[in-house]
Amino acid sequence: MKKLYAVDLLNYVSSNTQVEFYGWVKARRRHNYIIFLDVCDSTGSIQVVANKTNVNQELFGLAR
Repeated sequence: MKKLYAVDLLNYVSSNTQVEFYGWVKARRRHNYIIFLDVCDSTGSIQVVANKTNVNQELFGLAR
């Protein structure tokens, strides 16, 4: 799998594409069955959305 930075994800990757991204969680917001994570690296930040109905329970629990 190719290493990507936040700036690459924002400009070149379409939604519903699986990528491996290394960074840190800057903020987390939870709204019932949806979790929003602001993930940063040295080039910028992206928002990750975890919907309980679309991800497995282990990943949703990790995001929670």
